[in-house]
Amino acid sequence: MYQEYLNKIKDKPDRLLLSATLDKYRQFCKNNKSISTNFLNEYEYKFLSNSLLYLKIPYNSYKPNDYCDKHIIYFGEYLDFVHVYRINDIFTHSEILGTLFSIGYTYDKIGDIIIDNSCCYLTNLTKYDHLIDEVKMISNKPVKFIRIDNFIVNRDKYIIKNIIIPSLRLDVIVSKLCNLSRGKASELINSKKILVNYKEINNVSYMLKFDDILSIRGYGKYKIGNEQIKTKKDNILLTIYQYN
Repeated sequence: MYQEYLNKIKDKPDRLLLSATLDKYRQFCKNNKSISTNFLNEYEYKFLSNSLLYLKIPYNSYKPNDYCDKHIIYFGEYLDFVHVYRINDIFTHSEILGTLFSIGYTYDKIGDIIIDNSCCYLTNLTKYDHLIDEVKMISNKPVKFIRIDNFIVNRDKYIIKNIIIPSLRLDVIVSKLCNLSRGKASELINSKKILVNYKEINNVSYMLKFDDILSIRGYGKYKIGNEQIKTKKDNILLTIYQYN
């Protein structure tokens, strides 16, 4: 039954992700030892949870708190899979990512990186828990990772803004958000710097919809909100949630 369902999935990364997750489920059934996926972005989590529900496979999910975006899915009991760290200094996402990549981390091994007003928070998986021993410097500054049980972020997750646009076309919204001409926005899209729901999109006429996650390299990450009203000129007043 599982293979028949897998064969219907046309997108190769989706098919490989589900196949690897089903292998973990088989391991759990065979050994009765709890096991988890790597970190899942919002698209991957929705895809896997819908697939597992369809296949009638029981599963659990976890993320440290509502400020975080990345989940894990696990089978069995929760065994402290995810660790949370505080860094008592301010760094950028790219500085922290660059350091983690340099010691062998990949995107699916890295959880949420949250920059607060006076510190940073990072989540990672227990089985890759070597941060304290291996990372002593970030951008030539001494750093110490402090293991914590939970955290509260003292800044809003989103900056909420409303934009007026003629349509939900990708080039239209990128142009508005980045303050670029439509031509420059199209160049940005064609240069593979745009992700929608964590997948590269190079179609300028792609139509965005409610709850899509739009990432524009060099500009930021946004969630598409509700279409509020149409103006007298038939333009759209759209709510955008920019990740803070």
